[in-house]
Amino acid sequence: MLGVGNLLMGDDGIGIRVVRELMNRRLPKGVDIVEGGTLSFQLVNFFSEYDLVIVVDAVNFGGRPGRIYKLTLDDVPVKITGSVHDVDVFTACKVLRMACELPPVIIIGVEVKRIQEFAELSPELALVVRKVVKKILRMITPSSGRRGRIRRRRVRRLTQSPT
Repeated sequence: MLGVGNLLMGDDGIGIRVVRELMNRRLPKGVDIVEGGTLSFQLVNFFSEYDLVIVVDAVNFGGRPGRIYKLTLDDVPVKITGSVHDVDVFTACKVLRMACELPPVIIIGVEVKRIQEFAELSPELALVVRKVVKKILRMITPSSGRRGRIRRRRVRRLTQSPT
């Protein structure tokens, strides 16, 4: 489970808010939470450790704010940039998928209302956080309906490398 985004940019922080909420929930054994922030290529290095990666991020497809999308990497357009510092995690995945084998990646995208410096989540997205959490819990919980016992989870908070 990977949450990406920037908490200082309003609705762009939705991925981080969702994974922080998941940290307080019962998760099946073997499910890890990674708070990835705004990293891209550095995050993809962890993908090989897992059979499946679920990424939560803000999207801007022009839809209703708060709309939840379930996507694959093939559904996300490649972002053309002039620098590797401008590459998002999805573009990094697509590039690395050409060179090595990656596990399946499911993207839970939440339509934004506004991306604004030093703003909180918009009211529409604040209301959607729990809905996204429930959707993810249904995806990762065994079909028997039993929830995993509460256990200490391995939580990773990644930081930008100094280079």
